[in-house]
Amino acid sequence: MKINQVIYLGFSAIFLLVGISTLVEEWQQRTLDQSFKLVVHTYEVKLNLQDIYKNLVDAESSQRGFIITKDQGFLEPYYSANTKIEGNLDTLSQLLQGNSIPTQRLTNLQNLTNQKLALLEQTINSVRSGESEQFLAWVNSGIGKQLMDNIRSEINRMIEEEQNLLIDRNERYQVFENLAIIINWGNFLLVITIGSITSFIVIRVIMNPIQQVTQVLATSSAEIAVATEQQQRLASSQAVSINQTTNAIQQISEGAKQSAEDADHALGKAQQVLDISEHGNQVVQQNLASIAELTNNVENISEQIEVLRQHTAEISTISNLVSSLANQTNILALNASVEAVRAGEAGRGFGLVALEVRKLSDQSRNSAREIDNLVGLIQNSLKSTIEAAQKGTENVKVGMKMTENTANVFVEVADGIKNVVASNQKIAQISEQQAIAIQQIVTATNAINHAAVETASGIQQTQVGTQNLNQAAHTLRVLV
Repeated sequence: MKINQVIYLGFSAIFLLVGISTLVEEWQQRTLDQSFKLVVHTYEVKLNLQDIYKNLVDAESSQRGFIITKDQGFLEPYYSANTKIEGNLDTLSQLLQGNSIPTQRLTNLQNLTNQKLALLEQTINSVRSGESEQFLAWVNSGIGKQLMDNIRSEINRMIEEEQNLLIDRNERYQVFENLAIIINWGNFLLVITIGSITSFIVIRVIMNPIQQVTQVLATSSAEIAVATEQQQRLASSQAVSINQTTNAIQQISEGAKQSAEDADHALGKAQQVLDISEHGNQVVQQNLASIAELTNNVENISEQIEVLRQHTAEISTISNLVSSLANQTNILALNASVEAVRAGEAGRGFGLVALEVRKLSDQSRNSAREIDNLVGLIQNSLKSTIEAAQKGTENVKVGMKMTENTANVFVEVADGIKNVVASNQKIAQISEQQAIAIQQIVTATNAINHAAVETASGIQQTQVGTQNLNQAAHTLRVLV
């Protein structure tokens, strides 16, 4: 078979299968739509039945409000309920049209509803006209309650029947839905099967030769493209290689100069760092000696202050003793004066002596008090001196900490010297890189020679690829 015949038969089979599948799916959709409409129909019937009962309750509540208050405003829900009930009955009449049993029940419900509304209207008119006895007779007869019970019973029976219909229609809808799923999957599998068979035949009869020809064309085209790309790349590579050779030589020259400059600069920096390190070490040693001497001086000051504090304590004790002796002497002089007075003229001289003794004892007591005050001042001064000595000790500790920090700085300086050594090592690495660059020059020269050989080979591959393309074109013309 020719290619056009195989294509027509294959696609005709696929189109026929797709058309049949579309018709089946359309039938399924119509069936599901009808089932769904029946379910919605049942819900609408139930909703209207429930609305009728609700509106009757609203009308009765409105009637009671008017009877109690005689206010016409309470009748607005009653009139609204009348209108809604009429609409519900019309809707149910349209929904149940053609069904004998539901239509008969709807007629009964409509009669009961009209009777209930008529009774409500009569009671309202009786209240308006003041006929209380007739109103009470209707209330006591229980007709209104009986009508509501009958209406409720009729609505419940109709809702129960619609509920049974709803269950049955839901089951039917579920059956049709499951059937639709099965048919859809069946159509899907059938389309896949027939499509696979048709595709296999088309591939077997048509695509294999075309694929072979296409493969040849692709291979030949790729070979031509590769050969052309190689020629371009080799030409570019030659230019790049020459450029790299020139750049490499320039880099070698610049690298040599830079290496010499870096070496001199590194040696100078290393010498400077070494001098700084030695000077810093001397300064640290001097600081340590000064701090040690300062520590000894502070300790000596503390010892002398302690001795002075002890001496002032002794002076205070002696002063207290002198003050006590002065008091006792004053008492003795006072007693002597008393005895001199008793002795009369004979004790006058003794009284003068006692008076002088009292003066001396007063002076001694005053002197002792002044000494005691001076001792207090000295002790306060000693306290300040002790605090100053403590601060000096703290300053010594701070100095020690600073000295330690200085030592750490010189450790960092030592690290800097190590970095200088590392710089010298980098200089050695640069020298090695220069040797590698020279080797790259040799490699680039060899690449130039190798590129010429590959250029000739690429031209030969281009010729072979052109012949293959001509043969593939001839094969395609025969197939078509």
